[in-house]
Amino acid sequence: MKSPSFCRVSGPFLKAGRRKPKARSMNIAEAIRVALRSLWANKLRSVLTLLGVFFLQNGLGTLVLLLLSLAAFAAWKRARYFGNAAPLITAALLIAAGLAMQHFAGLLFLFVALPFLMLFMAGVSSDLLETKYAVFANAVIVGVLVANAVLDVSGLLQLARPAVR
Repeated sequence: MKSPSFCRVSGPFLKAGRRKPKARSMNIAEAIRVALRSLWANKLRSVLTLLGVFFLQNGLGTLVLLLLSLAAFAAWKRARYFGNAAPLITAALLIAAGLAMQHFAGLLFLFVALPFLMLFMAGVSSDLLETKYAVFANAVIVGVLVANAVLDVSGLLQLARPAVR
């Protein structure tokens, strides 16, 4: 007896008269679930190492301004509009994708997320500079930028010195 024409593939999972199962694409919820399982399996050690290496290589000023921008975004209703939220959501998705990767393959996603984080920080900072606290916000921004510049120049000067043994 011939098998039906739609059952061309043979194998232990196919019987005569059954169609080949279709490949199912991964939806967003399943992708997030897989990413969270991989993060939990690694006990967050490698994730924190990856984030620490990435943000500390880009300068401490970036991390400080990001934390201040996130605090202002969470506490102040005026900063929570689409112009600030869209880069933050995009950066969060890219960071999540980067953390789901193993080892340093995720650094590419973190590197791509950096301009979105900068755009988010600039948007929140410009909102803060339009308030009555503009002098305080300007002092914090300039102080962080000057401190970051001093750290960068001192790092360059340390590279210029020959190593003494």
